[in-house]
Amino acid sequence: AVKQEEAFQEQLEAFCQSLGEDPAASQSPEGALRLVAPLLEEIAHHAWLQCEADKARVLELEAREKQTSQRLIAASSRALQEITRLKDQIRKASQQTAVVVDVDDLSLFDPTNSFDPEMQELIRKTVQ
Repeated sequence: AVKQEEAFQEQLEAFCQSLGEDPAASQSPEGALRLVAPLLEEIAHHAWLQCEADKARVLELEAREKQTSQRLIAASSRALQEITRLKDQIRKASQQTAVVVDVDDLSLFDPTNSFDPEMQELIRKTVQ
């Protein structure tokens, strides 16, 4: 513990000299605080600037994510509407010919597979 204290004092004296301050002024806690206060203020200022930049980036990314989600929902809705339209056409065509096609057994790509079940139900209700 004594070696650590001596090493700390040496570092503190070197720091004082680099600032052009008298090392004796750093012997008291108040003196040491007075020496490092400007440095702490500068660190806090830079941290605040970085946080503000990060906050702005988060807001931008949230807006882009919302827009992307809305586009994905719209595209899925259009795809489901197109599937419904195609099934209706197949039904209509099969009524006019001797070939019977059970449209309900047709399996077409479901673009809502990438959504969670709650969102899938919302999209299905929107399309119907």
